[in-house]
Amino acid sequence: MVSQRDVEDEFRKEIVIRKLKKVMDRRYLGEGVIKSLTAFFDVPKGKEDIRMVYDGTVNGFNESIEVPKFGMPTLKNHLRSMMPGYHIVDADVGECFLNFHLNSSLQPYVGVDLSRFVPTPGKTNRWSAGIALVWEKNPHPIRRVKQ
Repeated sequence: MVSQRDVEDEFRKEIVIRKLKKVMDRRYLGEGVIKSLTAFFDVPKGKEDIRMVYDGTVNGFNESIEVPKFGMPTLKNHLRSMMPGYHIVDADVGECFLNFHLNSSLQPYVGVDLSRFVPTPGKTNRWSAGIALVWEKNPHPIRRVKQ
């Protein structure tokens, strides 16, 4: 149960807050019992935007579940399957991942701490020397692949 790191840069923090508010407004995060916290971080997307990443590796969640792998051994293997007239597309589906719910029995293990970003009266949980935390269940953890 490690609290979420703050974003020091004020401009980036405003964008993070806006992205978190959008996620909360769409009810991708919800109230409930939290047994373990994951973390989130932002990745620059151009000069004026970010992509939010929810990291299931920080609390061991990713190691405890089986995730299908869709590896491609080499580019040569891929090109061997292509024929004249075939088309390839690279589609950025953005928030589509958030539409796939995590089983409700697993949701308490991927909570997020929003205390530094969206303090909400009445949604506090006292923990670790009286620090007020806002914890939400995250039914949609993004599985970050270790490099």
